[in-house]
Amino acid sequence: MTALRLLAALVGASLLLPASVLPARGDDEAKAAFKSVKTALQTKLRKRDDASRLEALAELERYPTVEAAKLVLAVLGQRQSSEVQEAAYHTLLSYKDDEDVGKLLLATLQKGARRNAAVDVTPLLLKVALSSSHPDIEKKTLDRLDAAANAGGGSLPIMELADSLGAGGQPDDVARLLKLTKLKAYQREFGIRRAISQAVVNFKCPEGVAAAIELLQLEQGENAADLAQYLADATGQKLGADAKAWQAWWSANEKSYKFPENFARTPRGAAAAGQQASTYYGLTISAHRVLFVLDTSGSMEGARLEAAKRELVQTINGLPPETSFSVVVFNSVLAVWQQQLVEANAATKEAAARFVTIQPARGGTSTLGALTAAFVFDVEALYLLTDGMPNDSKPADILARVAELNRGRRLSLYTIGVGVGPPGGPFDQFLSLLAKNNWGLYVRVDQ
Repeated sequence: MTALRLLAALVGASLLLPASVLPARGDDEAKAAFKSVKTALQTKLRKRDDASRLEALAELERYPTVEAAKLVLAVLGQRQSSEVQEAAYHTLLSYKDDEDVGKLLLATLQKGARRNAAVDVTPLLLKVALSSSHPDIEKKTLDRLDAAANAGGGSLPIMELADSLGAGGQPDDVARLLKLTKLKAYQREFGIRRAISQAVVNFKCPEGVAAAIELLQLEQGENAADLAQYLADATGQKLGADAKAWQAWWSANEKSYKFPENFARTPRGAAAAGQQASTYYGLTISAHRVLFVLDTSGSMEGARLEAAKRELVQTINGLPPETSFSVVVFNSVLAVWQQQLVEANAATKEAAARFVTIQPARGGTSTLGALTAAFVFDVEALYLLTDGMPNDSKPADILARVAELNRGRRLSLYTIGVGVGPPGGPFDQFLSLLAKNNWGLYVRVDQ
């Protein structure tokens, strides 16, 4: 069962009336007018040519009633051309502020899931429900999304909904996306917050910039750095993650601001983050919850491991006090410094440095085991340093396993490859993909 199918199943009956017993309220004249044209519109919708269907859908916008909405839902539930599907969605969107239509949408989600139908249109129906200005419909939609997050689907369905809202880059979807920040699950789940931030930075419009500035007031760590880099790229300003500075700039420039025509995202860096952050092999550490994973296999013995230890100790000593961290070292076996993240204060930094310093080089390279253990920690970012191909699993299998582990987490995985050989080689490609597929960056260290 896909996450969106599960979400539809969890949209539940507890707060909804079945579509068949929705109360008959609304504009009596509109209902009477629709009744007089219903048969003709149904005939047009049954025709096979798109022109007739598009004409009927355009006419249906004049009748914001439950019965008209049922006709549109029937179109959405069928295989149609993308043009007809889009027109049906926009017709349904024109009904967004009708309370009874809102109840119909939520009931349809529930009913469709039970019949294993309408799964593909789940995001569209939720977009319309999230567009409603009716407070009761908005509350019920958010309540059911929170219920889904608390049930078997976890945070993944909401993350996929955020992805869907960000994928099209339509300015109108920005407001719908920001409504997801009202979810209780938003406060609790890093993956949901990450998905919303990642969706916002896909928008190439002033609305996206305004939303990123608004989100920056709520976010920190990896998410704040993502937003700050997007804002720097979209405005040319280097205000870092300073939410107040961005608000002040936007207040002064909103009316005259134009989104750049040749907008291009750049890799995240310390200059955009605007903070005196700790770095690790040149990678800025923006996360407030971070885990370092260090390879101590036999091939690291000597100057290579000593250099890696010095770099890691220096990085740990530079962590700001709001950071929580731990360290995992691995070869053929694992050694974990702290089973839970600890605050980066003088005492913990000193203890971590001692732990790192005494690690010997020996054994093989159990990369899969190390990464599997790393995902037990509640972190925003992992930093993996290694100098050899894994010998506990094939690289392709590790990439697939990490993708599975990170699907509902969205943490960043940064990789540092020591002596990886020529660019484009198997080991180089493996570490590059591991970072790229998991919202991180890859650094080569040629030793």
